[in-house]
Amino acid sequence: MNTKNKPARLLEGDTAHVEITATDDDGLGLANHKGLALHIAGGFAGEHVLVKVTHVAKQRPVAHAVVVNIVRPHLQRRRAPCSHHESRARVGCTGCPLMLLKPAGQHALKQEQLAKLRLTPDRWVEVEGAELGYRWSAKRVAQGSAGRLMLGSYLRRSHRIADMITCVVDHPLIQTCAMELQRLANDLRIAGYDESTCMGELRYVWLKTNGKGVLVTLITSREVTEELRTLASQLVDAGRARGVDVGVHVGVQNDTGNNMRTESTVLLTGAQTLSLELAGVTLELGPLGFLQPNPAVAALAYTDLCHSASGQPVSGTLALDVYAGAGATTHQLRRQFSQVLANDADHESARLLGVKPQDARDFLNDVIHQGATPSLAVCNPPRGGMGKDVCDSLIKLAPERIHIMSCNPVSLARDLKQLGAHYSIESTRAYDTLPQTLHVEVVTWLTRNEGGSQ
Repeated sequence: MNTKNKPARLLEGDTAHVEITATDDDGLGLANHKGLALHIAGGFAGEHVLVKVTHVAKQRPVAHAVVVNIVRPHLQRRRAPCSHHESRARVGCTGCPLMLLKPAGQHALKQEQLAKLRLTPDRWVEVEGAELGYRWSAKRVAQGSAGRLMLGSYLRRSHRIADMITCVVDHPLIQTCAMELQRLANDLRIAGYDESTCMGELRYVWLKTNGKGVLVTLITSREVTEELRTLASQLVDAGRARGVDVGVHVGVQNDTGNNMRTESTVLLTGAQTLSLELAGVTLELGPLGFLQPNPAVAALAYTDLCHSASGQPVSGTLALDVYAGAGATTHQLRRQFSQVLANDADHESARLLGVKPQDARDFLNDVIHQGATPSLAVCNPPRGGMGKDVCDSLIKLAPERIHIMSCNPVSLARDLKQLGAHYSIESTRAYDTLPQTLHVEVVTWLTRNEGGSQ
């Protein structure tokens, strides 16, 4: 048998010296070791490192590894500013893979990733000095027995969690509230949910802030217990003692898997909603409503969505706000257009918009059947992008302009390719909404080609 071209056999725990040549979609360094593709946590392109293998795929020539020693470092490498980071803690958080790079190095890496998709932003938008403490919305996984509950995040490729109780990218109010919640839950002997036994009470915690108050959503595995009610009351009292309004809701999620959402919640005590000023619009956010984790940067993108690339307001008779969410762009568009039709599939968001919950495809088909001709369609799809059906519907509607805000450049590049025969890119802009990660929001302005209507 010819074994000359077979990948080198590496086992968990083995070490190897490698040259990192690229970055994968999760922000991990990529290297090739004798035909074996290595995904390296804490490694960056151009570095020569000694790595330790943590996992080897059974069916593919792929393995995962961590950096043990750096022979030649990246010029922008630094010590992670968070004590919970995987490079500093024994069981470290893996949620900030770019934290070992200075901001300039992070930006360069993100721009390289966009260039691979043929997305070339005309401008890079960020809030100066806001690389930490920017996250106003955070989800936590609850694990641990009664008295030893911990709130954290899933480790990479695992359902174990890392402690995130003082996460430095979270807003200070979220940090404080999470610490109080964990302490109170342990005093009350509330146990975290165990996926293997389906035992335990608290599964997830979702915290949102407007900079003044905190809205807490508890996701439990069964009915609401007296201990949870006491926890909510004590959490609100603790907030009140610090001059912070806290509201606590609870929802039941008894399905298997790691779905952090639930269909409905009930208010246990405190504030019903959270009022937030975003892009010149006052929004009311409920316990399940979506809040951009970095509202300061997101507000700039929302404002740009409702203007041309040169900054001029777009106006007309009819505009569509597809995937409208909490309505930040809907309210702006209503100042500029005679009529705005908005949609969102989320029940809470749809209620706040005053419309029925509806997916984008059905919403656009309804507009087509009405015979309406919009001047502008604003689209802010989820990570999966718009997809073929929605793109086809937009082509049939033939708005003069389509403005897209995407949280996933890969799906954006796919959608732009489908729209490309009918629309031309006027401009593209990148927004650094999640520093320390490879994540970037991209706004693209499209104008209809001549003869593009159907």
